[in-house]
Amino acid sequence: MEIGDLVKLKPISANGYDPNKNLVGIIVDKGTERRRMYGDGIESCDYVDVKWLRDDGRYKNIARYSPAQSCLEVVSEA
Repeated sequence: MEIGDLVKLKPISANGYDPNKNLVGIIVDKGTERRRMYGDGIESCDYVDVKWLRDDGRYKNIARYSPAQSCLEVVSEA
């Protein structure tokens, strides 16, 4: 996944109904977040920030997904 790719959420329902099937967003940032852990450790986690393209006012903010491959799929590459 790269900046500028169009993405959608992977289906979340096993019964065939997916409330987010028409929801599309664009990746606006990606990177690796590093957090200090208790003791001497550092946890590294890849993330992507997605701006959802909605006209009805929902999903106004940018959402962060980490790890992105587990919950997002690419619709169109940049």
